[in-house]
Amino acid sequence: MFGLYCRLGSRSPHTCTAVAEGSLTAVRIPDRAFEALSHRSLSVSSCTAERCAERIRMIRNLVRFGRESVHARVVSNLLSLRARFGDVIPATRHEMATWVGASQETVFRELAVLRAQRILRTERGRIIILDAKKLQRAGGETEQ
Repeated sequence: MFGLYCRLGSRSPHTCTAVAEGSLTAVRIPDRAFEALSHRSLSVSSCTAERCAERIRMIRNLVRFGRESVHARVVSNLLSLRARFGDVIPATRHEMATWVGASQETVFRELAVLRAQRILRTERGRIIILDAKKLQRAGGETEQ
């Protein structure tokens, strides 16, 4: 869903901008139609709530990231992505850099450290977690 956050709880006009990485088909749903649909459909309401919760987590992470080292941010991000995707994470170095707020070169060095420790391996567009327990320890987290 695109434009969700500027739409919720607001009756004022809003604009949103996005850049697609590939081809896409976009459908505009007028505010009244979206509101009516969310009232009628539990799955639409749930999806909306999930997206909002995800956004809140991202904002909380940004605040936390300001206080953490790049290493801690990379590990934390990998653990979050693992929870969502499993041991094979579809992510590029560029995406990781964006998500952790660091340069691609810095993220590459941090991933190289984790590769040397045999915690993960990287392939084009993918990061494969080899040892989740070691990754958690590398980030100072206890197993969940």
